[in-house]
Parts: sequence; C-alpha cells; structure tokens
Amino acid sequence: MKLRKVISNAIASDPAYFNEGILGKKNYDYQKYIEQPNTWGGSVELNIFSDYFKTEIMAYDVTRKRGNCFGEAKYSQRVYLLYDGIHYDVLVWNLVPSSPQSDFDVTVFNAKDSAIEREFIKVMEKEHASGKYVDEYNYTLQCLQCGQKFVGNSAAVAHAKATQHDQFGQASN
Repeated sequence: MKLRKVISNAIASDPAYFNEGILGKKNYDYQKYIEQPNTWGGSVELNIFSDYFKTEIMAYDVTRKRGNCFGEAKYSQRVYLLYDGIHYDVLVWNLVPSSPQSDFDVTVFNAKDSAIEREFIKVMEKEHASGKYVDEYNYTLQCLQCGQKFVGNSAAVAHAKATQHDQFGQASN
C-alpha cells in the first residue's frame, strides 16, 4: 500500500500536470482509484516511480517492439521492465548463469550500459517472435463474474463500469 500512496501523493501534489487529460479521470478520482489494491498502473506510475527512486525505468513493450524510458538522462542507474500487454515484469541478469539461485540476479544497471540494453532488446524481440504478448486492442477478455466476452480493453472497461464487475481474464479461443 505504501507505493500506491507514493503515487497518490505525487498526483495530488501537481494537479496542473496530472490533469484529466493525462489521467483519464479527475485528479482526485484517480488518487482514490490507484490506492485500491486491485487496480493497475502504467506509464503515469512508472514516471512517478522513476523520480521517486531516482532511477531510469526502461519499459519494453513486447506487442509494439519498442521501449519507453522514464527519467531518461536524469539518473545514473536503470532498471528494465518487459510489458506483455497486461503485466510488467522486471528483467534480471544472472551473474552466474549455471546457478538457479536468485542471489546472483542483478536488476539495477548503469544507465549508460549499452551492452545490457542490447541483451534486453533481444529478450523483447524473442518474446514478440514467440507471440508471448497480448494485443490489448484486439484480444478477447472474459468477465469471470458473468462469462460475457469482449474484444479489446475498451469494451471490457465499459462492461465493468456498467456492472461493477472487476474480474477479467483472457478468454480461450
């Protein structure tokens, strides 16, 4: 809950920047929304976390095969995330590849380390080629509460608003 409060406080502190156009809803409403344990964030939250942790956050979008760096050129360290259309996962580099132990995993890198960036771009490209992503505009979701199916996020969001249903999963074909 602490990190949700960090986001909420940052949004409250700058209503001119964090306006309805940026947030998709009124500033106060977004603050309450993001404080809920079952809501998800995105680029707004990554931008805030970049400043909060004083770390660049490079998020690779597997669907679109592109990266977006939050806090670019502002900080000396960087973390990498992989976005599959639904979730963000942290990318790690294991210093001892033959060891399954996570004790050797590195998640924070020098922001100017182009070699590690190239390696993580390869990971993104491999995930894309393997189809390990969800196209949020064209995939089928199913409401887990009533069973109704929707193509893309916008139809599911409209259903959630109309019914107060908040549990969705990707529908099997």
